[in-house]
Amino acid sequence: PEPPRSRLIQSQGDHVKTRLVGVALLVASSPAALSSAAAAVSSARSAAAGAMSSAAGAATSAMSSAAAALSSAKSAVAGAVASATAGTGAGALAFDVCTILPYTEAAQLTGLPYTQGEPGSTDTLSSCAYDNDDATVTGVNVEILADPAGDTWSVVHVDGVTDISGLGDKAMWDNDNTLYAVKGNYVIQVNGLDNDQAHSEALAKVVIAALP
Repeated sequence: PEPPRSRLIQSQGDHVKTRLVGVALLVASSPAALSSAAAAVSSARSAAAGAMSSAAGAATSAMSSAAAALSSAKSAVAGAVASATAGTGAGALAFDVCTILPYTEAAQLTGLPYTQGEPGSTDTLSSCAYDNDDATVTGVNVEILADPAGDTWSVVHVDGVTDISGLGDKAMWDNDNTLYAVKGNYVIQVNGLDNDQAHSEALAKVVIAALP
């Protein structure tokens, strides 16, 4: 007698042949119907792809616009405060953030492989942007802003922020993952470390310790 396995293989082969014959008969008897169905499938796929592309584009555009508006607002606040204090003598900075907090120490405190700190300064502001050589690591920006009138704090301290105790004279963590701290006539700002308040505080503490 024929082995069971051979009979099973033959049975499966007969089944496949039957299916192929059925498909061949369908093609022969109604090619127009098959063509119409194929066209409908193609049209549906194109419509779905178009809808997905449109939705993704709209979301990306909205996020980009929101980020640009936020960045512009922050710059406007800093610029307004700097303009208000410029020329008074009270806001002239004698501090360099990159010297106070070298990139090697920033790397040690955050656990991120920073290899450089890029300084920036005006009469009322000193900043240092920490990154690595090819900008593949999460960067962070640390700033000292002269603010003898206390204007910056009153602008940025809004509803929904989290106040921090034991950091400078007063400090907070805002809804944009930015840390602000006040020490005397200066505001320290740390931003870039999303959802990482602890490491932002560690960086701010070094800068605060160097201020009068």
